[in-house]
Amino acid sequence: MTEEDNRAEVTVSVDDTFITRPGFGTIAIVYKHGETSLERVETYTTRAAGLAVFPLYTPVGQYLNILFSQANKPEAVKVIYQASDEDPDEALDAALLVDNDFYFVGSPSRVIADQTAIAAWALANDRFHVFTIYDADAITSAETDIFSVIQALTNTRSLGYFSKKGGIEFANTAITVSGTTALVATSTPPALGETVGIWGSIVAALNGTYTVEAVDPGVSFSVTVPTGTSSDVAASKGWSNMNLIDAAVLGVMAPYDAGARSWDMQKLSGVTPDNLSDTEKTYLGNKGANWFTTIGGINVTSGKKKASGKTLGGRYADFVRGIDWLKINIQLDSVELMIAEEGDLGYDADGFQKTQTKFELRMADGINKKALTQIVSGPYVGLDYFVKMPTLGSIPADDKLSRFLDGIEIYGALRNKVQYMSILLTLAV
Repeated sequence: MTEEDNRAEVTVSVDDTFITRPGFGTIAIVYKHGETSLERVETYTTRAAGLAVFPLYTPVGQYLNILFSQANKPEAVKVIYQASDEDPDEALDAALLVDNDFYFVGSPSRVIADQTAIAAWALANDRFHVFTIYDADAITSAETDIFSVIQALTNTRSLGYFSKKGGIEFANTAITVSGTTALVATSTPPALGETVGIWGSIVAALNGTYTVEAVDPGVSFSVTVPTGTSSDVAASKGWSNMNLIDAAVLGVMAPYDAGARSWDMQKLSGVTPDNLSDTEKTYLGNKGANWFTTIGGINVTSGKKKASGKTLGGRYADFVRGIDWLKINIQLDSVELMIAEEGDLGYDADGFQKTQTKFELRMADGINKKALTQIVSGPYVGLDYFVKMPTLGSIPADDKLSRFLDGIEIYGALRNKVQYMSILLTLAV
């Protein structure tokens, strides 16, 4: 994708169903969390409020904990209930009917099919999807991994992070307790010493986080539980080592509502960096994946040279965010102007001037938020922005009769960022 491809022509209609300004910084988590007593969409504004419903031993609790533990905490997080017989895209469709005021979408699911479905949904619904996953094929020449699949669809609304510690989910067929040792039967046991969470058990005392103390590959693993805990022969659920880079990135980046910052070189809390070989980085980079690593002793997000912070469709995440920020705000500006004029926004020079001024203020806001910069090419080079209104004489009579104002053009430039440098050092002796 060239720099030319990062330009966009956006058609804005006030008939569209759009997100509010607070909603543009809101993250939605979709997952089969099993809390059937909750509404389809529940909103949490603090870590404590979220963990009171979803304890740390649950995948959603882990996600909320990481989100709200970043230096830049999101103002609101929505948790979407996904029924046991629903795919995540079906749950998201149902959520839109109840509450559509969110922009980012994530999930603690480690199931590749779930993340692929969310990616497709985000592309179709103008949302932004971020995920972390371990897919062994991603660090090979194979093209069947999740990154390659989404990349092939040119999905500019899905940002993927690879992690060797991406974690797994497992379904327990039985948990047998003998003394203080719980034997957890699963065909996908975690490794020795890993942190696991057990949740959904009908024996409440078994729900919690543990350290794996013994493993029978392909059969079971063992942990220490409190004295007197009962066995659970019914099915329950669990996870191991959820390195939720996506939750951490979203926690950091969601508050920057205008796409003012690159998603590269971001410092995160509560997640672990990977030590990747050059070969592994090459495979991942060619597939559009990002990762979390250590550079100069500092743990930061990274990716392929000249492509870090890009979506799997090849567009920088901050550019996608900046374009969406402008589109949503121009929609809201249009509606607010007409409401403020109380039905008296004239189809005349006065009304056109008010409209132009409203949009000029929005573009100036984009400059102040460092999402936009001075135009460097084209007919308006040297200007910060230009709002071009149609002339009254150029508007078709039918448009006037139907009170439809068409032909407004707004010109600006997305602000680019420096992510790599080349320096020639010449020293004389």
